[in-house]
Amino acid sequence: MSYQVYIQNALSKISSPNDIPQLNHLYKLIQCNLYNASDSRVSLATLVICAEVALRIGGLNVAKSALSLYDLEQRRYSGPGVGAPCEVKNQFAVRALIAKGQLISHLSKDFKGQSLVNGVLEAVSYVQRALDLAVSNPRYPFLVYNSSVAFFWVSRPLQVDDHRRHLLSAATAFLDALGTVAHALPNNATEWRAKLGIVAALAAMDAGGPKLEEATRILTRSLELATAAGDKALVLEIARLQVHAGYVTAA
Repeated sequence: MSYQVYIQNALSKISSPNDIPQLNHLYKLIQCNLYNASDSRVSLATLVICAEVALRIGGLNVAKSALSLYDLEQRRYSGPGVGAPCEVKNQFAVRALIAKGQLISHLSKDFKGQSLVNGVLEAVSYVQRALDLAVSNPRYPFLVYNSSVAFFWVSRPLQVDDHRRHLLSAATAFLDALGTVAHALPNNATEWRAKLGIVAALAAMDAGGPKLEEATRILTRSLELATAAGDKALVLEIARLQVHAGYVTAA
C-alpha cells in the first residue's frame, strides 16, 4: 500500500467532530510528506479529499490550510514551460473550488449586513468557477450537479426577501447548466431542477421590473419538471408561486 493510499484510506474513516484529533494527525503527515520534498509526494487529490473531510466535520483550520497548500502545490504543475497538465483540470480542481466556496460560507455565517452579503457572494463565486470548469468537460455531469447543490447551500443566507436578487445571475447559470447535462443525470434531475428553479424564480421576483417576466418563464418550466417528477407537493408550491407572481406582475 502506497503512502498516499494509506492517507486516503485513513481519511475515509473520519466521520464526526470526535475524529478531529485523527484529522489533525493525518494532515500533519501530509504536510511532512510535502515539506520534505519526498519522491512519492501525496497528490493534489489527497489535499482536496482532506479539505472535504475537514469541512464535513467542522475542522475549518485544517480545511483552510489544506486548500492553501493545494494552491501552492498546484503551481508545481502549472509553472512556466510545464504546459497545462490534466491534473490541475481534473475533477479535484472542480472539487477544490467547491470546497473553497464552502469554507468561505462557513467562515462568514455569523456576519451581518453587507459583510454577510459579500461573504455569501464570494462563496458563490468560487462555486460558479467550479461550475464553469465542470461544464467544460463532458465527463463531469455529476460535478455540475454537485456544484448546484453546493450553490444552494452556500447561498442560503441570501435566500430571503430583499436579498434574493443578488443570486439571480448565479441561480440561472446553475439552472441552465443542469439543463445541458440533464440527460446524463438520474431521472434527468427533474425534481432538483424544479427546486432550483424556485430559487431562481424568487430571485427574479425580488429583482422586480423586467425580471418578473423571467420569473414567470422559470416557474412555468419548473412546474413542468415537478409534474414530470411526480412530486405533488412541489407542483402545488410552484403553482402558488405562479399565482403570486401574477399578482406582483399585475400590480
